[in-house]
Amino acid sequence: MTVDLYIVVKYGIRIPELAWEIQEKVKKNIESMTGMDVKKVNIHIEGVNFDTDKAEDGSDSGESATADDSAE
Repeated sequence: MTVDLYIVVKYGIRIPELAWEIQEKVKKNIESMTGMDVKKVNIHIEGVNFDTDKAEDGSDSGESATADDSAE
């Protein structure tokens, strides 16, 4: 299985570290919840958010996924 995630990151976040962390967590969670083998987790950076306000959901994690998250 290959998973593609499309995200927007907060300005100032270190994208390589964020992408690595997301890849590891998504792979681990999908495999543990479904028992399926995840071969790849592709992270697509859709943009950078320069707003200084907190994310819409009230968190300030530095990441937000778009509605186009998909898994094959």
